[in-house]
Amino acid sequence: MGLFGSYDFGNKDSHQLDNILGFDYSLAKPSIMEKDPEMILKMNKPIKGHTAFLLTGRRGSWKTTHSIALCNYFDKLGYDTVLALSPADLRRCDMLVIEDIGKWFDARDFGTKVSKEFGKLLQFIRTEIPLVFATTPKEKGVDKRIREYFIPATILRKGTIMTPIFNLSVKAPDFDYFMEMKNKEHNTRSDEFDRIVDNIKVELSSKLGSKKK
Repeated sequence: MGLFGSYDFGNKDSHQLDNILGFDYSLAKPSIMEKDPEMILKMNKPIKGHTAFLLTGRRGSWKTTHSIALCNYFDKLGYDTVLALSPADLRRCDMLVIEDIGKWFDARDFGTKVSKEFGKLLQFIRTEIPLVFATTPKEKGVDKRIREYFIPATILRKGTIMTPIFNLSVKAPDFDYFMEMKNKEHNTRSDEFDRIVDNIKVELSSKLGSKKK
C-alpha cells in the first residue's frame, strides 16, 4: 500500500490516470445532462459572469483528484487556473479551485479577521473569477454566509460531478500533473501540521507559565 493506495502507477497509459484512478467511461455513456465544465467558463467570462460550486464528500471520495483533474483540464485548454491549497494561493484567474475550504473558514470561527475578509472577497469574486470550485467534507462545516455563494455539488461517480442543474464530465488528469499537485498538497499539509503543532506548544507553554505564577 503506497502513498496513493494500492494503485500500480507502472501501468499508466499515455500518462493518463483513467484506468488507475477508476475513471472508466465505458461503464456508462454521458447523459444529455452531462456537460463540459468549459461551457460554464465560456459563458461567464465574456460577460463577467460567475458560477461557484461547493463539492462535498467524505474523506476518500475523490474530491482532491477531481480538483486536480479540473485544473489540468483547463490548463491544457489555455486558461489561467489556480489550485488553492492555502489562502496564500488565492489570486485573480479564470478558474479557481479552493481545496478544503472548511479548513480555512470553519463555521465555528467565522468571526476571525481572515474569515470576514474572505466573506467580503466572495462578493467581488463574481466579477473577477468566472468559475470557482471549493471542496469540503461536510457542507455545514463551512459557515452559512460563505455557503450561500456556492451551488452544492457531489461526486456521482469517478469522472462525474453532480449538481442540481446538470452533471459535469471530468477527465482524468495527466500522470505528471497529478503527481506534481499531489506532492504540492502533501507539502502544504505537512507545513500546516508543523504550524499547528507549534501553536499548540506555544499555547500550552503559556498556560503552564501562568499556573506557575
